[in-house]
Amino acid sequence: MEIKFDNLQDNIIYHANIFNYDKHFLLSILNNNVRFNFSEYYKDQSKNNEKDWKQTFDYLNSKSKVQEELMTYAVYNEYNQLPDDIELNELQKKVIESKAATKALRFLFNLFMFSYEKADENAKKEEGGGKIEPGEFHANNLISCLLYFDGISMINIDVIKLIENNAEYTGKTLKELIFMILYNDSMDFHIKEVASHILCIDLMQKDSVNNAEKNMELIDTCKELMIWTYENSIQKQRDNFLTSNLSLLLVVDDIIDYFLGEYNEKYQVVRKLFELMTEADMNVNIIYEALLCMWNISSNKKYFYFFEQTEYKYIEKIVQVIRTNKIDKVARIGLMIIQNLLESQICVEILFDIKFMQTVSILLTNKWNDPMIKEILNYCLEFLGKNYKSMK
Repeated sequence: MEIKFDNLQDNIIYHANIFNYDKHFLLSILNNNVRFNFSEYYKDQSKNNEKDWKQTFDYLNSKSKVQEELMTYAVYNEYNQLPDDIELNELQKKVIESKAATKALRFLFNLFMFSYEKADENAKKEEGGGKIEPGEFHANNLISCLLYFDGISMINIDVIKLIENNAEYTGKTLKELIFMILYNDSMDFHIKEVASHILCIDLMQKDSVNNAEKNMELIDTCKELMIWTYENSIQKQRDNFLTSNLSLLLVVDDIIDYFLGEYNEKYQVVRKLFELMTEADMNVNIIYEALLCMWNISSNKKYFYFFEQTEYKYIEKIVQVIRTNKIDKVARIGLMIIQNLLESQICVEILFDIKFMQTVSILLTNKWNDPMIKEILNYCLEFLGKNYKSMK
């Protein structure tokens, strides 16, 4: 009744946000031999469909590429988006096989709820209140479920829709399940961090909500999660956690007003992000995600005013990061911000003032693995060259 993680790199949980999660937490998972263990949940069921159990185990024990493909077809089928470039018999075969993926999600959510209740019950029995953390049987199942949901969503972000749908088999929404974890004082913080990341992925996928009432609910949920994220990231000194969650939540256009206004006034989070991206020897993922936050803001002309504030030197700081970091993904996202801001005449003037054309020429001499970087650099050079002539 176990699904082992022996070959971690071929397991879905390896694709979770592990490069941002705490290394000691991940090591504790490995050291405690964390895995799915359905044994107690299986015994607790009065009616067991052996065919469904076998199908679920076979699916979870298959290669990660197989799981990813079948989960993707399950999403296609659920939302009537089946590809039309595949032979009909093969397509029908994939759709039938993909039912194992949806069954697996359902089983995992049932295991998740069963394990949460047992772990919470055990924690409450301990004098002074116990902890729900790696090493305890039910906590291990809880962690495994969360890392699986996180991993499969990081491989294919559309899967979060299917995860949200199947969460309701527990009698609660995905949002309710996540906040149940976040506000449980017995829960290990690192488990909460994984749970919060899953909810961030879910919320960013809801950006195009047309219903006014649902849109307000989306904004309120984002606000609550942003507050929880900042306060816990400071308390636990987890910068990766802050940038990881914010870079996802700021995809939601309607939350940027709150982020730049009330949220920033209370927490000074903009200053925090710029400190992180310009600090020497900072983790590359933190720099990238801090820039990703700025890219989300720069993608809407409504927020150009933010970068046009010359007293804060935001553009200068972004260019400084591009100059001093030779990592492709950092240079790419930084240049994507600059490319967006070329539509603002004030931002263009700032770029001339800081001699950005010279920076572009220097950067073009570097050997980049990502061809997109050279494309953006050439575009910037051509655009600024034409603009310079028109300004003379």
